[in-house]
Amino acid sequence: MAIVSRYLSGDDTYKIVIAGNNDDEPMLSDTLIEKVGKRHSIQKLCETRWTARVDTLSSLIAKYKSITQSLQDILDESSASNARIKASAHLRMLQSSPLIVALVVTQHILSFTRPLTQVLQKTDCDITKAYQDANTCKTVINEQRNDAVFDSIWEKMNVLAACVNIQLEKPRTAKRMTRRSTAGDASDTASKYLKINVFFPFIDNCAALEERFPEDKSAMFLASTLMPLKFHTMSQIETAKIYEWYSPDFLDGDTFYMEIQRWMAFCNHLKDPPTSLSESFILADPDYFPNINTIFHLLLTTPVGSVPCEGSFSALRRLKLWNRTTMTDHRLTGLALMHIHKDKDIDRALVLNKLDASGNRRIGALHL
Repeated sequence: MAIVSRYLSGDDTYKIVIAGNNDDEPMLSDTLIEKVGKRHSIQKLCETRWTARVDTLSSLIAKYKSITQSLQDILDESSASNARIKASAHLRMLQSSPLIVALVVTQHILSFTRPLTQVLQKTDCDITKAYQDANTCKTVINEQRNDAVFDSIWEKMNVLAACVNIQLEKPRTAKRMTRRSTAGDASDTASKYLKINVFFPFIDNCAALEERFPEDKSAMFLASTLMPLKFHTMSQIETAKIYEWYSPDFLDGDTFYMEIQRWMAFCNHLKDPPTSLSESFILADPDYFPNINTIFHLLLTTPVGSVPCEGSFSALRRLKLWNRTTMTDHRLTGLALMHIHKDKDIDRALVLNKLDASGNRRIGALHL
């Protein structure tokens, strides 16, 4: 640990990685890399959280030279054979061209999805805004598929390769390959080979956003234009799409278009119109605006992700300990609800009075 701390606690090696060799301009001047580079440890890789993945890759890039120097010192100075074997394996992997290429390309693309991932992990995530952010993210990622972007990424790869004194090379190619893609000509340079066979395919395979936020579900999110602050963005075509999508759930679909006109006239006279879906749902009285109330209800109850259920699993992991194995489900459910919703204020007097509803318990005076 002393050998690792020798490098990870300093800033000199970090500046070398960022600045390059003979250029005053930062070649890896990425805001995310600079942020994680100030830490004295490497972000732990999480298999489920994409935010942790991109943070780990950014931390690895920022501390790349420090990590390789630490592994080299462990290999030279450590007396433990097991430590030297592991250090040799890790060092050999870090000094390979495929890892440097995969590291820089993956970190660059996943950096665009980081804000969206953080939004989707919130329990109060707005699904309409998340859908808009996802479409923006898909557009930006597709725009990265050009030569100028790859040229900047190629420079970052060369900076990392220079830290370990290696030169990026393409794998050996042949005319007939069955286990590796070899698009392009065999005489292509390493830069062109990696662009055609690694960078462009990686962008093309980022189809998870398209599957999670498909275009055929856009009509469902158009209903957010029924909010008073978005009336000016709603057109007749969008209104027809909203009706087509939500009509199976309408209580009185024949009056939908007239109901929209009444809803707009009603909201135009409000001094403080609602600014969120939840406020609009409360304002839309089901007796006067049954269809609009149904639309807001469906939008608010549409799950964005699996964060709430994952949060409950994490809460149970902290509550269901070995010394609570005999706890009944009723008590465990109560503790879990209190732990998950700990931000809510609970009237302790009301709880105690409910517990002493019979009047036989000796609770005494409430000292609150």
